[in-house]
Amino acid sequence: MYAGYQATNADNSNFIGQSAGNSATNANQSNFLGQSAGYSATNANYSNFLGYYAGQGATNAITSNFLGYQAGQYSTEANRSNFIGTNAGQAATNAAYSNFLGFSTGYQAASASYSVLLGYQAGYNTAGGALGVKSNNIIIGTNITLPDGAKDSINLGGIIFATGSYATTTGSPSAAASANGKMGIGIVSPTATLHLTGSTTAAAMMRLTVGAAPSAPNDGDVWLESNTNTGLKIRINGVTKTITLS
Repeated sequence: MYAGYQATNADNSNFIGQSAGNSATNANQSNFLGQSAGYSATNANYSNFLGYYAGQGATNAITSNFLGYQAGQYSTEANRSNFIGTNAGQAATNAAYSNFLGFSTGYQAASASYSVLLGYQAGYNTAGGALGVKSNNIIIGTNITLPDGAKDSINLGGIIFATGSYATTTGSPSAAASANGKMGIGIVSPTATLHLTGSTTAAAMMRLTVGAAPSAPNDGDVWLESNTNTGLKIRINGVTKTITLS
């Protein structure tokens, strides 16, 4: 009932399910499958809406895919993006050129254009919206996000972070390194090209090992350790030197 009702410019499209594509505009060559899928979606040409309320009320939804229960529902500027998973990208704003994959991934993400969010609740803050999910971010992992206001940033599994990530939709794909890129291990906001932070124990912050990693330093280890008690400790081929900074 009401599938495709009052849809405009809907040539060569398919409407299956109660109110699927109802009142959608510019819905040429698109597919609407499921109750209220793509209901009132605007500029919905060349797109796919599959699932209960998938893409309902999405704006500027041209050449995008909405797959899953309420996937991309009420998302804005949702062109050239993919919303896959229950509530993936639901109510995300400025969501162009982005990919949301996973349960509640990017839920209520703000200014999430040019972003890649992958994993259960990646980029979603259960306290009330997705904090830190701004433009050109990459978040991959389970139940993780970025700090509020972060952009051009990366969070991989809550272990590896980076800033200054590159993105553009013009020209050929770039193979060059980002001129301002910085990567951190164990630190959210790196301030150097490579920024590491170790634990508070005596374990080495960085270790380069020849062969299998030993449980304790052995001959063949190349490793560095820094702590407040011993200064900088360097061990190469079984010989350890300690540099005390004064």
